[in-house]
Amino acid sequence: MYMLKTLWDSLAYQAFRKHFVKRIHSADIAPDDASDVQSESIENSGIRATIIVPRSLYTFIKTDEIVVLSEGVIVEKGRHDDLMTLNGIYANLWSNQLQRIFSEENKDDFFRIENEKSREKISEQLPAKPPPPPPPPPIPPALPSLLHKPLPSINYSQPVVKKNVPKPSNVLKSFNWTKISDMKIKGTFWSELTDSKLYENVELLKSIDSTFSAYRKGSIDNDVNAEQLEKYRPKNTSVIDGRRAQNCTILLSRLKMSDKEICEAILSMDLNDRIAADMVEQLLKFTPSAEEKLLLEEHSRHTDSLVRADRFLYEISQIPDYEQRLKSLLFKKQFTATVNDLLSRITSVTEASQEIKKSTKLNKLLAIILDLGNYMNYGPRGNAFGFHVASLNRLIDTKSSSVKGLTLLHYLVQSIEKEFGDLLSLPEEIAQVRPACKVSLFELDKDISMLRTDLAKICSFTTEEFYKEATEKLEDLERQFKEMRTRFDEVARRFGEDGSIMQPDEFFGIFSDFLTAFEEARQDNLKKVREEKRAKQDAELKKCRRSVSENSHFKEIAKQGKVKYFKYLTSRDER
Repeated sequence: MYMLKTLWDSLAYQAFRKHFVKRIHSADIAPDDASDVQSESIENSGIRATIIVPRSLYTFIKTDEIVVLSEGVIVEKGRHDDLMTLNGIYANLWSNQLQRIFSEENKDDFFRIENEKSREKISEQLPAKPPPPPPPPPIPPALPSLLHKPLPSINYSQPVVKKNVPKPSNVLKSFNWTKISDMKIKGTFWSELTDSKLYENVELLKSIDSTFSAYRKGSIDNDVNAEQLEKYRPKNTSVIDGRRAQNCTILLSRLKMSDKEICEAILSMDLNDRIAADMVEQLLKFTPSAEEKLLLEEHSRHTDSLVRADRFLYEISQIPDYEQRLKSLLFKKQFTATVNDLLSRITSVTEASQEIKKSTKLNKLLAIILDLGNYMNYGPRGNAFGFHVASLNRLIDTKSSSVKGLTLLHYLVQSIEKEFGDLLSLPEEIAQVRPACKVSLFELDKDISMLRTDLAKICSFTTEEFYKEATEKLEDLERQFKEMRTRFDEVARRFGEDGSIMQPDEFFGIFSDFLTAFEEARQDNLKKVREEKRAKQDAELKKCRRSVSENSHFKEIAKQGKVKYFKYLTSRDER
């Protein structure tokens, strides 16, 4: 993380800039890592926390207290002055950091200059004090029964008597001990200790001051001033989340544009078309939040010390209505593709309605199914003049009682192949039902309404030419949508359905499912024919092999007979 690159980057801000920080509500919840701490610190508007991370130590600066976490466990908690008196981890961290930067001679001047600047900045950002509240109403007279009732006694704990420890001549390095609470001293041997008289040895104290001083002399000139301090400010710092800064830097490297060029493109609605739509969509993710704007504004005079991501976020934070401008630019770049997508869905429903309405093969097939159904339902359930199209997908539910695996749909396909071969090309005649069954009329209507709403929002940020062109395209889209509704209602009524109840995805989905089942039944029938043909061929081949085998046997017998006869003749001649 850029912010946590060095201890100086964060400690200097905490020590001298006096950032607004966040009150702690649940100090016993330890963050998992530095990014979690930083994310928590910028959740609320106008507040901030500083993080110090030496290896596995996290110090989270709060308004009311400082919480020191070591490997997810709270080890110290309290105000800055109190923790310094503990001479614990926090005090040691503080002293070691100051030792790296400032000498003993110039530390007072540095604190004075920076604190004066911080107080001025904070006083400008803090809201004005509200008027004092009205005085409370007078206390009502006490009830007679309570006038002489003694009040309960209250036990106030006695203030802890502090040790008379002399102040060192300079800040010393810390002894990293863990104090026992003052409330737990009683009853231990520590309460019985007598004064060691260490503080009376002045020479010893001077030796400690010189041996364990927290400062290195000569690092900065004694005549230090505000201008000279600028060179000691941290370089390449970051005030935003490290992971967010890293992702932003990656995005900027893909854009291959300077901050100025990006800002100009946003302000001009990218007239030169340098930023792709997907890049605009990514830029929206890096819109500076209110907290980030406050942090970045504090570095407005030193933006050169910020990393690339922070400088970019600062520049775009200066653009009025940045987020709305970027959304308008994204709308402009995606408008044509959005209109084409909506138009494609509208066209699918319109063409499917026309195909279903005009298909002679579909009419002939439905007439065959009607006759077949009346024949099978002879009696009260028969004698129908029509049926709902949803019944098409129930043909497969009626199964043969004599042929395994044969359904009414398979039988229908067999009959069509034998008697009505021209109907086999029905899927090609109503092909648009497949894309049309994926169109939701509700979603389509909502998307068109949203497109008009978004267009109205960007009218003050886009060019007049684009707004006029987009308005014309949208009006044409709405006209075609209205025509689509009319076409669909007509075809739905033609098949005895209510277009206001049965939507296009359901209506055309029935025909799409039927075509799929029709093709599967046809393939099943073809497979069955091939299997029967193969079985017949196997039987014939087996019979043929048996015949050949028998003929071979007789030939072998004849051959053996000839040998025996030849031997007989030979022996007879010899005799």
